[in-house]
Amino acid sequence: GDLDEDAFVRHLEDLPSTLQKRARHFFEERRRVEAGIDAWKSGDLEGFGRLMNDSCRSSIENFEVGSPEIVDLYSLIRETPGIYGARFSGAGFGGCVVALAQATRGTECVERIERAYRKRAPHLTNAFVFLAHTRDGLHLR
Repeated sequence: GDLDEDAFVRHLEDLPSTLQKRARHFFEERRRVEAGIDAWKSGDLEGFGRLMNDSCRSSIENFEVGSPEIVDLYSLIRETPGIYGARFSGAGFGGCVVALAQATRGTECVERIERAYRKRAPHLTNAFVFLAHTRDGLHLR
């Protein structure tokens, strides 16, 4: 994390192609995190969603993660009306996809995704969609 952007640019071509992809993901992701903080603080949920999508795209293309099923789920979620953005969570090899949905359409999004994914992947009987609501800060019960 201490390597600066200039060093990345100067030495990118010296790396083997696979490491170029990994480095590209790392440096792009670092920029996305900074931009995501700004988008979130300013309430720009559409911009934040685009950054989520870019992050996942880079994970697939540059880090080469994602089983066919999880990539398919990600694509389905991205196509769902009411979703701002989505990305892998849990390493992307078979974990899950987290999405940011419009608050007023969350339940509708869950129903659409469940219905569509059951049709696309009927063999995945333990696949679930959960709707989580955010809160201000940490709350312990």
